[in-house]
Amino acid sequence: MSSKYSIVVPVRNCARYLPFCIGSITGQAYDDYELLVSNDHSEDGTAEFLETIRGNPNVRILEPPERLPVCRHFDFAVSQAVGEWIMTLGGDDGIQPYFFNLADRLVELARARGIRAISSRRAYLFWPGCEGAYGKTAISYEARFEVAVRDSRRERYRRLFSGGDSYYTLPQMYATSIFHRSLLSEIRAKAGTFYFYSISDANMAASASLLEKRFLECGVPLGWVGTSPGSVYRPKEVLNYLELDHRYGSYDLGDSAMYFWGALRECAVRFGGARFLSSRVFTVALLASLRNRVLEGKIGKVQDVAAANRVSYRLVEAVAGAERVLSAALELPRRAVRKAVSLAAELVRTGESTKGYLKHLDWEDGARIDFAEQSAEILADVLPMIEAAFPVDNR
Repeated sequence: MSSKYSIVVPVRNCARYLPFCIGSITGQAYDDYELLVSNDHSEDGTAEFLETIRGNPNVRILEPPERLPVCRHFDFAVSQAVGEWIMTLGGDDGIQPYFFNLADRLVELARARGIRAISSRRAYLFWPGCEGAYGKTAISYEARFEVAVRDSRRERYRRLFSGGDSYYTLPQMYATSIFHRSLLSEIRAKAGTFYFYSISDANMAASASLLEKRFLECGVPLGWVGTSPGSVYRPKEVLNYLELDHRYGSYDLGDSAMYFWGALRECAVRFGGARFLSSRVFTVALLASLRNRVLEGKIGKVQDVAAANRVSYRLVEAVAGAERVLSAALELPRRAVRKAVSLAAELVRTGESTKGYLKHLDWEDGARIDFAEQSAEILADVLPMIEAAFPVDNR
């Protein structure tokens, strides 16, 4: 029997974080969903915890026949889902306490527009032990009560040249976005599998970008993107299972736009079209953009990517230099535009239609921060705003 939603959680050695992740789902007063947890031969007590929830009628517990690389584990788990709309989570993630309430509203908006991919703003929680990489932040949550239809092609190229978070707010079926199962069926029909690129969220962001002309973007987060020490300080064994392609940079290059480019190229091979993404002209332009935003200590890694793609690094440097000159020339008018936009935004913020909500906590703000308790506070504050901003049509 199918459900409206499938939430798929592939895990390995996440026993410390799973109680929050699973509780964020099963603790909501909603029944039209299935929760699939796939345990990839964990050795830390994950299996024992999963036994405590096996009796829940909404829960299915899976185990692949052998240890799998990350993307293959996701593929194995997602292939078992039967819901109409599907989302994946990592073991240190969670969904927002209003997830089903908001998702129901967004799904109706998407259906009315023939859209099969929904994304939302990211909200972050950082488990203890991540301070060396992310400072003292424990929770970073922001909501804007607005929704928009975005053009996938335009957003694809904008994110490729932006650096920063790049594809993170595109639909990627991970933590803050959901896909209709017909989109997944199309991906599998064209590629033979759901995941074929080593970074699973970039894989799905690229797939949706190439197969869907439009997507729905919501300013209210659907989920929590969790960060734990195991995901920050990855041991060599885990990095080996990521199987990164050297044409798109090593894992420690740390540039999400490059990972997204790799995913797009791999998708284009399987789906057809978008050949420009692999052209010499595009490759040089993208690497020039990369050269201008990476730290000096990583220039050697940019050179490695240029060599792997058989383009001249001297040409990349020349284009990057020209880009810097042009950027400097445009900086003054850009500042004027940003100032005008900022002033306009200050005026608009006084209106009810763009009302927002912000919550930020550092570990130093209190001896103890309970993520479940903080989620409950967000629910009390945000749910009335969701109901006001996205009314349900009961006609």
